[in-house]
Formats: sequence, structure tokens, C-alpha cells
Amino acid sequence: MGREFELKYRCADADFEGLTADFSGFQTIEMETTYYDNASGDFSRRKWTFRRRMENGNSICTLKTPMKGLGRAEFETECGD
Repeated sequence: MGREFELKYRCADADFEGLTADFSGFQTIEMETTYYDNASGDFSRRKWTFRRRMENGNSICTLKTPMKGLGRAEFETECGD
């Protein structure tokens, strides 16, 4: 199990291009993400997130659950198609 603490920021395209120019060795990752819940919305009610993400052709399944404070527990595994 990992622990996640995440900050997200908005950035205009022009600002992002300038920011990425300051770093070398960036790797592009193509992602397609699908989030799941049951018909009763049990995951959402518990503030859990379950997703399947395709990353450059690899399937990764992740479950995130709340922890005390601002962090979240993260359980991740490669999963089959």
C-alpha cells in the first residue's frame, strides 16, 4: 500500500509549454482512464475511487481510500485486459 498526497494546479497551455521546456527527459504517457462504482454508489459514498487506467498499453487497476489527514491509501496492480 502506498500513501498519496496530491496537489493539482491549473496552467494555461502557453505557461505549460514554458514550464516543460525547463525540464529535460520528459516522457510522454498516453492514458485512458475509466472509473467504476456499483449501482448503489457505495464507492462514492465511502469516498473510495476505483479505476482502470491504460498507460501506454498496460492496464493498471487502482483503489484509493481515505486516510486520516489529507492523504489517501493507494492500492495498485497490473490487471489483465
